[in-house]
Formats: sequence, structure tokens, C-alpha cells
Amino acid sequence: LCERSNCNHKPDPRQKPKTHIKMRSFNNDTRLVRSGSMVREPDRKKTVPPYVSYKTFREFVTSLPLGVQEQIDRVVWDSRLGDKTSAQLLAALRFLGLVSLANEPTETLFDLATGNIEDRIKALGSMLEKRYAFVIDVLADGSRDAFEEAFSMAFGTTGDTTRKSIGFFLHAAIDARLS
Repeated sequence: LCERSNCNHKPDPRQKPKTHIKMRSFNNDTRLVRSGSMVREPDRKKTVPPYVSYKTFREFVTSLPLGVQEQIDRVVWDSRLGDKTSAQLLAALRFLGLVSLANEPTETLFDLATGNIEDRIKALGSMLEKRYAFVIDVLADGSRDAFEEAFSMAFGTTGDTTRKSIGFFLHAAIDARLS
């Protein structure tokens, strides 16, 4: 039988190995993934909402220099941030659409870093409404338990990650003056 545990075909040594094709869904973007003898796309992780401390996130964004860097990387991090916090902060910036996959800052990050207080509030609010639209609707209409369940299901998180992610969102929503 095939070396793959979920496949029961018998490989023929005289033929090329069978290429397994399956569908993989990632954030509503379904793609073919091939494995076997062919080069395989790297597995993508499910996008997890920010669970870094909101205070750390806010201090980082507001401390960026007026000329936001061309690339957000370890050079920009405060030397007090550890590797784990730095990784969580970068993941938060990506999730929120503040940096690209190549760590290039977006216009929204520029607005958050350089705008006056009202511009920052507006940019933060529109960013949250875009990234958390589903859970914002549930928060307005449901109980705390319903919100936690919807949040967990929407983003596939559990336990402490869900708790910390909700904490980040709620603190950001207060700063953005979302009602």
C-alpha cells in the first residue's frame, strides 16, 4: 500500500508515483494541493486573530517613527520585546492588514502611526470592522457566552488563545470607540 496513511492504492514500481490531489480551504480561498513525487505547496496555518497584549500593540504602533519603515522586522522592534512577543506582534500586524506577507507596511499602518488622535480612532475602527465583522454583529446581539463561542468558531481558536484574542479585540474596540 501507499506510504500515505489515508490512501489505499498499490504503487507500481514501474510507473511514476501517483500524485495525490486534494482540496484545501484557507480563509475562504480553496486551492489544490499536490503531494507525492511532485513539489508540494507549504501548508498554510489558519489565520489566528491577535492575542498579543493590546497595550504592547498600541505602544508599538504609536511609537513608530514618522517615516514608517519600508519593512517591519526585528530592527524596528523595541529591544525589550522577546522573540515570542515579537512573533505575536508580527502575526497581529499581518492579521489586521497592517503589513503584507513581505512585512511591508500598509497605508492603514501609516495612518495609525502618524495620524492625529481622531484619524487614528477612525483607522482603528474601520480596520476592526473589516477584520472582525462577524463577531461584531454577534457582540451587539448576543450574550458573553454566545460571543465567545462565535469568536472561537469564526477563528478556530480555543482556550487561552481565544481568551487573549477576545481581550485584544475588546481593548481595541474601546480605543476605536465602537458601539
